[in-house]
Amino acid sequence: MEVSERLVGSPAFKAGGMGDPCPAGSIPVHLRHSGFPTRPSLDMTTTTRRTVKRMASSTEPHTPTTRLDVERNVWMATTRPDGRPHLAPVWFVYVDNRIWIGTGAGSVRVANLTADPRAAVSLEDGNTPIVAEGTVTIHVDLRPAAVVAAFAEKYDWDIRIADDEDVGRVVLLELRPTKWLFVDLATVAAE
Repeated sequence: MEVSERLVGSPAFKAGGMGDPCPAGSIPVHLRHSGFPTRPSLDMTTTTRRTVKRMASSTEPHTPTTRLDVERNVWMATTRPDGRPHLAPVWFVYVDNRIWIGTGAGSVRVANLTADPRAAVSLEDGNTPIVAEGTVTIHVDLRPAAVVAAFAEKYDWDIRIADDEDVGRVVLLELRPTKWLFVDLATVAAE
């Protein structure tokens, strides 16, 4: 059986967990209350100049909102003006039902989003994926206090610094999710 056939026939898909649109900025109830397989968090370290805090180990199930709060990276997909895809991992925070990404003003993703503001992001775990699709607003100067605090806590990165030595001129990307995709592949594989 093809993977796509298993996904379509899975309880998560039938329950509306895969592909159902939801109001912008909200996580569907079935995602907020879904349990994830119990697994310890990974020790996430980095080779960049920034001090990245170690994620606490936990044996508690991770809900989607908890994972959005603690996971280190998302893969962000944008489309180049000539139609070719661009996919890259980025640091992010989840604040006020938005996904916020700090990046360089001269990055490929910013050029792509200037031409076409649609994007998708996905957490790195392919066994229990969380994917959000939506529209991105590029903020050159806006730095909401809650977003500044979240980046400082998660990455020890002060995004208020206009010119960062790693990324250059810092801009904030605000992704407003219009669609969430979710499936627990471990459950599908067990069926």
